[in-house]
Amino acid sequence: MVSVFRSFCPRLEFLIIIAAVFILPSLLVAAYGHGLFGETLPPVPIQNRNVTFSINTVLTPGPPAKADKVVTIQLYETNTKNPIKDVTFFVRSIKDGKVLFEHEFQRDTGNLVMAISTTESGDVSIWEQDRILTRMFGAFMGGNADSALIKGPIFDSGGLYNFHVEINTADSYMTKLNPPVKYDPAISIPDTTSYQIDDKNYGKQTIKIITYYDQVSNFQYLPETKSIKFWMPFDWSQDNIKQVSVVHEEIRIPRSFGDLLVTKYAADVNNLPVPKSAITVDDYSTDDRIVHIILNKPELQDLSKINENTKQGMEFALQPSAEIGFPLTVLTRNAQYNVTLSWDPPNLASGSKTKFSFDFRDTYLIANKTIPVSYEFSILQNDRVILSHNGTTGQSGLPGDTIDALIPDDVSGPIRIKFDNLGGNRYADAEFLSVVVPEFPVGLLPVLFVALVAMLVLVRLKIGVRL
Repeated sequence: MVSVFRSFCPRLEFLIIIAAVFILPSLLVAAYGHGLFGETLPPVPIQNRNVTFSINTVLTPGPPAKADKVVTIQLYETNTKNPIKDVTFFVRSIKDGKVLFEHEFQRDTGNLVMAISTTESGDVSIWEQDRILTRMFGAFMGGNADSALIKGPIFDSGGLYNFHVEINTADSYMTKLNPPVKYDPAISIPDTTSYQIDDKNYGKQTIKIITYYDQVSNFQYLPETKSIKFWMPFDWSQDNIKQVSVVHEEIRIPRSFGDLLVTKYAADVNNLPVPKSAITVDDYSTDDRIVHIILNKPELQDLSKINENTKQGMEFALQPSAEIGFPLTVLTRNAQYNVTLSWDPPNLASGSKTKFSFDFRDTYLIANKTIPVSYEFSILQNDRVILSHNGTTGQSGLPGDTIDALIPDDVSGPIRIKFDNLGGNRYADAEFLSVVVPEFPVGLLPVLFVALVAMLVLVRLKIGVRL
């Protein structure tokens, strides 16, 4: 049930939200397309001119499922960007086929701001400022957007939120559009799910999936192929794909999960491979490794055409690639240097010698050249420093630098490879993750030899008995 309140005496709570909504829209990053924080639809003719419709959302600080949201709808002239006056919006919000609220709003400026306050329970209520006070308050604040407060147990989870919006008047409240102009946009609120697995090699691990499109389900981890699988609703119709700009999935892998700390990954959707360029790895933004799968409109179009993909959803699969993904590239924390790194042999092993090759490129220089830079190099496992070396690149006169290292016999499992204090700047650092595999135990060779001889003797004895 939706109740509506109008008042001449604004509450303090509403004043705070109103103050926020005048600031937040100016902070919005332009994002266009189904499944993003906002969507801008192609122009349509209204009253003999082209008019553009856009919808955006902003999350206040806090977990996405708990944060309050501000949803803005704007109707403006395409060429001049001037707002359309005296607009009557009919707005219906839908999640998973359920109507969350529907209401008709009149806005003098063509700007509708809906501040959504999520509650644990109760009915949905819509509270609007009186139109006269809205004009006065907007002038005082230097803005002119009319706002509404919507409270209730809605927008309490991430995923895809669909809207149906009808424009019933434009330029004058007295004249209704016949037929009304209709839009069916959607916005997405990030949704995070965590999954516990018990791996025979690395014990209990937590894998997180953050979806920037719709909620995911049916998570699986297949240890025999080291594959992560999950499913997400998706409409493969051409009408929907035309409105989708990007589908973005973020898989977070613990640094302790050695089987999945590889240099390169492969991914597919509904058993169809996605381009290598759609997969990126980030070892620096959080304590976990982040693997991004980002499908833009061209990739979605291609996937929809292959084998007449008709599944009403996306089954994602992520697994280590058979290829070695060298060189690895990371931007330092202060975005000053691009650091590239590779090593030979590509599989790090206990008790083995390894050559690390690297170079630094200053992102602020026009010429993309390696440059002399001081650095601190280290390899760590947990808090133990396995190897450290200080130097300056470019001393050999060759492009790139190398460090010959011996991996200790007692080191195996996940490690961190770090560069610190590049150019003497403590904020210029970079980190890579990898895994050291145990060396083959030399002490077992005599045992294996004896076992082999014994097996051969038994075989000969059996043959002799048969003869």
